[in-house]
Amino acid sequence: MRRIGVLMGFAESDPAGQAQLKAFRASLTKFGWTQGDNLKIEVRWGGADPDRTGMLAKELAGVQPDAILTATTLATSAVAHETQTIPIVFAIVADPIGNGFVASLAKPGGNMTGFSQPLMARNGHPDRAERSPLSEVKRT
Repeated sequence: MRRIGVLMGFAESDPAGQAQLKAFRASLTKFGWTQGDNLKIEVRWGGADPDRTGMLAKELAGVQPDAILTATTLATSAVAHETQTIPIVFAIVADPIGNGFVASLAKPGGNMTGFSQPLMARNGHPDRAERSPLSEVKRT
């Protein structure tokens, strides 16, 4: 059975975070990965609390999942601090190069890859990035 760790940089009660996790699970199911059958998903909710997020990142890395999905720059940074060997896929990260998560968008290197929101990095307004077309989202 494969194990995926998920560290959400949202409160567990956050509707957007819940929707993102639901979409992730649905996508896995679409590709034949079923919770409890051939997959175990370990989910943690860090909210915007750096101490809690760091503690949960350490906990997730300690269970040695096959991969870790992170949502938000804070969650990604915390997991990156805990492991350089477990593959990390990040989402909702404003500036993966500037934050030192990847070497470049074309060749990320290391154990990290994911999606960034370049408009957020340029203008600092997440509300504008959320309204941007999907073609603006870059895969790294």
